[in-house]
Amino acid sequence: RVVVEGDPRMFIEHSAMLVGQAPPAKPAPAKSRPPGADPVAHAKAVAEFFAWLTSKAGAEAIGAYRISDIQPYAPSSRGPGGSSKRAK
Repeated sequence: RVVVEGDPRMFIEHSAMLVGQAPPAKPAPAKSRPPGADPVAHAKAVAEFFAWLTSKAGAEAIGAYRISDIQPYAPSSRGPGGSSKRAK
């Protein structure tokens, strides 16, 4: 049973920020890293995921996500450098 819905005081904004975009200039030797810990490959995968997450396709996927036919997240109109106004 829904007790409160649509109250702007209950709005919680989620955001994503890409940090540490560039791999280290001199990565640690492979023998000192855990298996599969290639910083160059990791940085590329992170950048690709962030680009998708902040794209139109990412917003559509977020908007299409449902739990028991309830939409827990609504994509906003906020883009890089955009306003924080929630999409209607």
